[in-house]
Amino acid sequence: SSTYQKRFFKLNIERRFLTYYKDDQPGTIESGFIDISNILDVQLSQISDAPPFSIDLVSKDKYYTLAAESEAQMVRWAYALNGCRPQESKIPLDAKSKREDQLVENFLNKEKWTRYEHTY
Repeated sequence: SSTYQKRFFKLNIERRFLTYYKDDQPGTIESGFIDISNILDVQLSQISDAPPFSIDLVSKDKYYTLAAESEAQMVRWAYALNGCRPQESKIPLDAKSKREDQLVENFLNKEKWTRYEHTY
């Protein structure tokens, strides 16, 4: 049996928080949050039993494994989350086109992210 749980995520860029909820109904109380300012790296998941399209958020003392519904969503979320991290902790990524930047911006403004979350 898997220890992964379905969660709905909302990224607050200004506060650098990734808040998660048990469902996507209006008025749902948050289940918790991940402080993105503590994230040292965003990478493809290194966890052997991670679901497809998973990324790991790596902090000093925890790994958070998040799974997207598609590769495109996974990539957009990885770039969005990486973009929220403090500049001094970022690992340089290859330069991406304006079109990809626009896709990330459109995604943040219009789409929800349904994921599985587990803290190691």
